[in-house]
Amino acid sequence: MSPMDTALALWALDCAGETPVNGRGAIDGLIEMQAAEGFWTGTPWIQMGIGRARGKPIRVATYGSAVLTTAYCVRSILRVLASAPGGAGDCAD
Repeated sequence: MSPMDTALALWALDCAGETPVNGRGAIDGLIEMQAAEGFWTGTPWIQMGIGRARGKPIRVATYGSAVLTTAYCVRSILRVLASAPGGAGDCAD
């Protein structure tokens, strides 16, 4: 699972009012995937079929943003921690 997949799964569970079965394990997994400099590498989230408009796809180009991936990871970690007993999470923010 990519960092973005994990972060979005944690966020979705929190917004649904569910407590992740192993939220701490998911957080630990995200931290293990974190680069030494503190960011997460960009997870491909835009895919463009090169040549698709002509009906002859040559290859698929992807784009992943380290900034967006890092933002989702940090926010999801904070949401899980805030939703833990004693935390103050709110899905509206």
